[in-house]
Amino acid sequence: EVFFRGMCHIKLTENSNKIFANVFSALLFSIYHLTMLSNIMNVGLTILCLGALFGVGLLFNKVNEKKGNIYNSWIIHACANVAINSIGWTLL
Repeated sequence: EVFFRGMCHIKLTENSNKIFANVFSALLFSIYHLTMLSNIMNVGLTILCLGALFGVGLLFNKVNEKKGNIYNSWIIHACANVAINSIGWTLL
């Protein structure tokens, strides 16, 4: 997922407007997570989380552009997943 989104962003920035590439890639990132969120949260909280994920997608795009690859955002995403899953297992 991160690889596809990162590669999508890199290709879009080569072939289109940079703002469009950032917004489209971040939108894909947030929509991808919709299926996971909608099953465990109410509609209001899901929309709030989608907005936050969109912001995170924009942040990942910035990291990708600064470093010239997708690996740093992939590592950040993996660490976030470990933290979120650890908290989830602790609460369950």
